[in-house]
Amino acid sequence: MANHKRIKKVRKETEAQRLAKLQRKKASLKEEKIQKQEEKVVPVATNGDESEQDESEQEEQNEQEVDTTNNTSDNDESDEDEQQDDEKEQGSKKDNKDDDDYFDVNELEDMVRQFDDPSSVPEPEKIVIKYTKEELPENDEDLIVVDEHSKKHKAPPMTFFIHIVNGFIKMTFFFHKVPEQFIRFDAEADHFVVDSLDASKKLYLKRKYPNLVQVDPHQAKAEIKANGILTVFLPITHMPQKLYDKESKIIQEKRAARTIKFDPPPMKKVAMEAEIKSQKKSEAKKRRRETEAYFSSGQDIKSVRKKQKTK
Repeated sequence: MANHKRIKKVRKETEAQRLAKLQRKKASLKEEKIQKQEEKVVPVATNGDESEQDESEQEEQNEQEVDTTNNTSDNDESDEDEQQDDEKEQGSKKDNKDDDDYFDVNELEDMVRQFDDPSSVPEPEKIVIKYTKEELPENDEDLIVVDEHSKKHKAPPMTFFIHIVNGFIKMTFFFHKVPEQFIRFDAEADHFVVDSLDASKKLYLKRKYPNLVQVDPHQAKAEIKANGILTVFLPITHMPQKLYDKESKIIQEKRAARTIKFDPPPMKKVAMEAEIKSQKKSEAKKRRRETEAYFSSGQDIKSVRKKQKTK
C-alpha cells in the first residue's frame, strides 16, 4: 500500500511539470510569431527557397512537439483510468469479502437466545429406580461367583457404599504394587469382573453387586489413584425394597441425632410448668375424693389400690 501511494504522488508531480512545459512552449511560440511580424524582413529572391524551407521545418517541429505533448497527456489519462479500474476491482474484492464475513444480526440474536435458553440444553436422563421383592443375602460372600480363576487367584480387597438418596453405588478396589495398565474392570447389569491377570501380581474377583443391586453399566465412571486404588461409580436401576427400608431408617436416625436440641423459650417454659402444676392438683383432688368416698362407705382404700395394681 505504501508503494502504491508513492507511485501516485510521483505521477501527479510529473503531470504538473508537463503542463508547465506546455504552457512555456506555447508562450515562446507566440513571442516568436510576434517578433517575426514586427521585423517584416523582405526575403531575397535567391534565398527565398531557403527561408521557406526554414519556416516549414520550424512549423513541422512545432507540430511534432504539440503531438508529443498530446500523446503524453493521453497516456497519462489512460494510466489514470487504469489506476481507477484497479482500485474499483480491489474495492469490489473487499466488498465480496465483507459480504462473505457478514452475519445477519437477527440470526445472531436467535443463536444467542438458543444458548441462553435452559430448555434448549438437553438434561441428563434421570434413572428411575425400581424396587424388587428379593430378600437380602445373609453373607456377602455368597454373592461371589466361583470359577477357575477365583480358585487359583486371590480376590483384591474392596469396599462399597450404596447411596440411596442420589441413587448410585461406589466401589473401591485396592491393587497395591500393580501398574495401572494391567488393571481391568468389566461391568454388567447384575455382576462385574475386576482382575490383574496380565500383571505379575495376579488378582481376580467375579461377583454380583452388593445387596443384589442392579446398575447401568453404560454410565459407569472409574478413576485410578496412586498405589493402584481403583474407584468406580455406577448408577442404580434396581434395588430390593428391604434394603431401601433398612437404609432409610438408618438415615432418619442419623438426621435425628444431628438435630440440635435447644431449651424451650421462657414463655413456653412457663406454660409447660403451669400445665404440670394443674395436672398435679387435679390428681390430688381425685385422690382426696376417692379417700372420702371409701371412708364414708367404711372400706379400706389401701387394699383397693393394691388390687388395682395387681390387675
